[in-house]
Amino acid sequence: MPTSPDQQHKLQGLLYENPRYKYCIRVDAEVMQSVLNGPPPTELDLLAVSYVHLIRADYSWCASEEECAQLPATSVEGDHRYGCEPETEGRTTCDVGWMKVSVDGLVPDVYELLVKDQMWDVFYVRPNEGVMQR
Repeated sequence: MPTSPDQQHKLQGLLYENPRYKYCIRVDAEVMQSVLNGPPPTELDLLAVSYVHLIRADYSWCASEEECAQLPATSVEGDHRYGCEPETEGRTTCDVGWMKVSVDGLVPDVYELLVKDQMWDVFYVRPNEGVMQR
């Protein structure tokens, strides 16, 4: 069934705003161990022992230091070029493209926050600095 331009525009807007299409979750041995060390699912994880790696996979994040260097320079905190941070996975940018997110608050809290693009920058926690909690 063909769709009208208006329906196509609405569909593109839904895909653009939906965190489901802008982020993915990485589970590796470190993440599995954090979940095993954390409290059972029926209890709150107030210390954020259990976490997953949330990866930003949308257009607004630069994948390499070279790509970030081509962005216009700004002095806004949260900008990918702001400051020089300790190396994490070979990157010294403020935003390394992923963060640890507490399993306890991932859905629906974090999912709901990330509907708006700018919320990543507001709530971003560099992996070497801790875990994002709801």
